[in-house]
This record gives sequence, C-alpha cells and structure tokens, in this order.
Amino acid sequence: MATLRDCRHIVGMTGHEPIEEALRGGADVVLAGRATDTAVAAAYPLGMPPGPTWHAAKIVETVDPFRMRELAGELDVGGASYTTLDHRRVRVEGSLFHPAEQHTIKLEGARLVGHETMSFTAIRDDHILAGIEEWAAFLRKILTERVADTLGLGATEYDFDIRLYGHNAVLEDIDPADRPPREVGVTLLVRAPAQSTATAVAKIANPLMLHLPLPDMPYLPSLAFAMGSEPTTYGSSVSRP
Repeated sequence: MATLRDCRHIVGMTGHEPIEEALRGGADVVLAGRATDTAVAAAYPLGMPPGPTWHAAKIVETVDPFRMRELAGELDVGGASYTTLDHRRVRVEGSLFHPAEQHTIKLEGARLVGHETMSFTAIRDDHILAGIEEWAAFLRKILTERVADTLGLGATEYDFDIRLYGHNAVLEDIDPADRPPREVGVTLLVRAPAQSTATAVAKIANPLMLHLPLPDMPYLPSLAFAMGSEPTTYGSSVSRP
C-alpha cells in the first residue's frame, strides 16, 4: 500500500478484449488508452488457440521466464518444445493459457524516487583498462569518502551507479570479459532526494573521473570528458511499480 500511496499517477491497463472486439467489428485502426503490450499483439490472432497466440505475443519482461500473468489468465510455456525447421522457422508446441477465475486490472503507476545528475568520461589508459573493475571500485571508495568529508552525507542520503560501457555495462557478470577492453566509457549516475545534492556529489566526482589513478600508478592519468566537465542534470527520477 505504501508503494501505491507514493505514486503520483496510476492508470488501469486494458486487456485484449476491447481491442479484439473492435477488430472483429471491422475496425481497421483501434485507438486505445494504456493496454498491456501483449494484449495489443495478441488481439489480432486470437481466433487461434490461446496458448500459442499469447506465446507469440509474449514480451520478455517477466520475473518468471516460463509464466506470464495477463488480465484474462496466465501463459504457461514451461512445457513448450522448440523444433528448428529451417534457418528462418521454428515450430513451437505445448504453450498453454490458463483462464483466470477472476478477471483483473493491471495498474501502472509512477512514483518519484529522487533527482539525478550524470557525468561521463572515457578511458584509453592501458594500465587502468587492465584493471578497470579495480579502478571502478577505487572510484566508488574515494568518492564515498569525499562526499562524507565534504558534504557530510551518509550512504542512505544518496546513491550512485558506475557503468563501464565497453566492458560490462549491459550484462555485467552474466557475460564476463575474457580480455581487457581497448577503451571504456564510464557513466556515473547520482540520485538524491534533491537535485542540488545529486549535482553536488557529481561535481565532487569530476576531478576523480578526470585524473583518478590506480593505487599502484606512478603518474596521474588524464581521462576524457565526452561532453565537457559540467555534470548533466536529469531532473526527476521515477520508478514504475
């Protein structure tokens, strides 16, 4: 309930039924409010068996990769089989759709989780690239210490994310790198309750993202800001529970 109360705006999402009814009535174009992604894709072919139809429409954004809850029921692909027919086609069999005893409405809301400021730098230093994860951990440690010393902020009063594009920003530990990258783009995204706080933290990070060496380096590296050294303010950050 606390999550619902925190939402600034909540909408109810329609299922496939009104879209399917409009299409069966001869509509060429259906204008609708918010609907589930799968309902839009499944509404047209739903004259076919529901299991394969919902499976074909399935959007892979679910907690369980084998079961997906829809307003009218649940898609179950745990027993599905996949057979390659040729280089373009796959036969899928065994997809099931279990109708719900109680039709439901899916709610989609947005709640404010803070304000964000971003900085971006690029690294071509071979020594840092060979230990890029160690460098990112060192950046996190030094930045946390300096924010505490300079702004007096504890870990619960802000947070930040370091993404290493060109190394592991997308899949992280799912696809570990087997060799050092040639170059890495480092994104620092700071989130705090107030925009001024997020920007203040990002500004403390700026000299670190320009010159931070690894502890064993005898020289001060010069990294590269892609869009100038001034952090970019993103404004309100929302989550969609």
